Amino acid sequence: MSGSIEKLTYRIFIFLLIFSPLAFGTVSTWSLTVMEAVSIGAALLLFISLGINNQTVYKAPGTFLILLFPAYILVQLIPWE
Repeated sequence: MSGSIEKLTYRIFIFLLIFSPLAFGTVSTWSLTVMEAVSIGAALLLFISLGINNQTVYKAPGTFLILLFPAYILVQLIPWE
C-alpha cells in the first residue's frame, strides 16, 4: 500500500511541475488556489507515506539558516514604534 502512496505523491508533484507554470499565465485566483491545495495535499501524502514506512526525513545542512531568514523577515514586519 505504501508503494502506491509514494507513486501517487510522485505523480502529483509531476502534475504540479507541469500545471503551475501554465496556470500562472492566467490572472484568475483559481490557478493559485488549485496549485496551493494540490501542493499541500501532496505534502500531506508524502508525510503519511513516511509515517507508514517508519522512515525519517533527512536533515539537510543549513536548515537552521534557511529557517532563520523567514524569521528575520517576520521581525522586520513588526512595527516597533
